Amino acid sequence: MGHFLYLMELNYHEKHDFHIDQIRYLIKERIELTDVFGISTLTGIIGDLIFISELDRICGTNGADTHDILDRVIRQVVKQIETEEQSSTFVDGLAGFGWGISFLSQTRKEFIEENSFLESLDLFISSHIELKLKSRNYDYFYGVLGYFKYLLQRSKVNIELRPKLEGFMKSFITQGSDWLEGKVWQKPFEINQKSIDLSMSHGQASVMSLMCESYRQGILVDETSKILDGFCRSIKTLVEKSSRENRVPDHIENEELFYAPLRWCHGDLGIAHVLMDSGVILKNDLYIEIGYEVSQRLAQFKGAKEQELVSATICHGTLGVAHMFLKLGMKMDNDVVLLNASEYWFGESLNIIQSTIGYKYYDDDAVYREKEGILFGLGGIGLAILSRKYPLKSNWDQSILL
Repeated sequence: MGHFLYLMELNYHEKHDFHIDQIRYLIKERIELTDVFGISTLTGIIGDLIFISELDRICGTNGADTHDILDRVIRQVVKQIETEEQSSTFVDGLAGFGWGISFLSQTRKEFIEENSFLESLDLFISSHIELKLKSRNYDYFYGVLGYFKYLLQRSKVNIELRPKLEGFMKSFITQGSDWLEGKVWQKPFEINQKSIDLSMSHGQASVMSLMCESYRQGILVDETSKILDGFCRSIKTLVEKSSRENRVPDHIENEELFYAPLRWCHGDLGIAHVLMDSGVILKNDLYIEIGYEVSQRLAQFKGAKEQELVSATICHGTLGVAHMFLKLGMKMDNDVVLLNASEYWFGESLNIIQSTIGYKYYDDDAVYREKEGILFGLGGIGLAILSRKYPLKSNWDQSILL
């Protein structure tokens, strides 16, 4: 893959292999000791299963054991869904469960026939899209964008879903409000507060990531390209008028710009990704260059404490930052500055993991806990470390809009 990636492989630490094996062991141990799981990909056991599955697929080990684990846990989760009321959302509910099952099906062809397995869920999610559009809940975690993510994943193998998805997206597009040189989608409370969220987890970067995915699937190509162009031109304007060189705000309130520390979920890194992806789609080198300049500026930031990163997780953690720099560096033909930044943050991640914190997430009640899923849990930590060793082997990070 090029000289730099070759050197990365030579310099690969055995510590990473140890942690990959240890995370698999801990997930398997939890499965054996637990009979109630979170059901989603981002915050539930399905995210952990994706790590186990991708590890087996890439490394070719534990095949029979992996198949047994997946089959046993998914049966248990389906039983939970059938007997207990569940959220419908992407972050912790049925949309996130369905996305993960679809991902597993498409990467493990022999495992499950997803169209028959998910047919009733397709109808259920479609009915909830209409409700979320009416309430203007545009959130990725909790709203309509998460449902779009599910249907975009499903439409890869079920083209009959596309007309319905296109109809929903057309309705969504009409609800956008003019902003600078493009459009934004504001929730009711944001309109009242005169605020615009630009973040990857809850704001406009998530909208644009899904517009990129729609374009790549050939869905509403003209509409999505226009939206992406307007957003990129608007970000260009923000960068030019910002008092901070090559920085993009995380959110705007009453025209005041607010910036975030390094994060997957908030701030400039996610917007840099969107700028680069949009530039490729639109064949606009200027947008790619702006994204690159922003990411190069962020590559100068050091120190987990200074960036308020107290876990090694994907969300609000050092591995989210490390993985994003890895992706950005590879987008820019293995750019040394960005890949060095990735290596730095992988090192910071190992420092946290090898401390008393370990694999735990600093939870909302200020307690460290070992959790499930890609955002805060073992699955995400394992997948990020696996991607460090095999940078081009997995696209698990589609779940976090990369």
